[in-house]
Amino acid sequence: MKSLRLALVVTGVVGFSSNFGCGDGGGTGGAGGGGRGDTGGRGGTGGGAGGRGGTGGGTAGAGGSTAGTGGGVAGTGGGSAGTGGTGGGVACVETNPPAATAAACQACIAGSPYPDGCCGLAATDPTGFVLCEAASACMRSGGTTGTTCNLAGDITNCLCGTHAHDCDIEGMANGPCLAEVTAAAARNVVTMTTDSPSAEQVIGRQGDTDYAYGRAANVHATAGAFCPTECGLPWPADSFRSRRF
Repeated sequence: MKSLRLALVVTGVVGFSSNFGCGDGGGTGGAGGGGRGDTGGRGGTGGGAGGRGGTGGGTAGAGGSTAGTGGGVAGTGGGSAGTGGTGGGVACVETNPPAATAAACQACIAGSPYPDGCCGLAATDPTGFVLCEAASACMRSGGTTGTTCNLAGDITNCLCGTHAHDCDIEGMANGPCLAEVTAAAARNVVTMTTDSPSAEQVIGRQGDTDYAYGRAANVHATAGAFCPTECGLPWPADSFRSRRF
């Protein structure tokens, strides 16, 4: 009897183990009912069929998004270095000589007995400086004539033109630099004031270095008399320096 019961128990265990489903299978079958005590009962029916194995887990998650693109393009370099500043203005040279003779002319005038000209006015009277320079430049160029009116240091023709004998009479002067000379003669570079000189006053201020015209006339007389070669100023054919003894 003991062996029969053992067989039934073993059969029940086998039924349990062979019908156990994996994954999402149904519940295990109940153990078979035991037989009556005195008679051998039928073995209990096996447990219910095991459920189908559970389906696999969800599909693996998609890979992460594509790797991020690189950072923004590197910034371009800073702006190009600024160009160097241009040099200062051309140094003032008395009588406005050509560049080829400027240094020699300036050195000669500086060493002469009467060096006062226009350049020094740039620091003391800018207005007088501009007027003096304008008159000086015209004395060298001859204005519209294109020929210098500085003849061996004599700049009278620059103002008077063909009226050297009556240039002090109003309206008679007709020199190529009449406008520039008259404007410079009106400027007192000491008091830094401007007036309206008469024709006679203009002539009288030619040798007065208190006036812009006097400064221009003075330095041209110096250049023409002492530095004609260095400053490139012509001498008349009958001048003292052009004669040969």
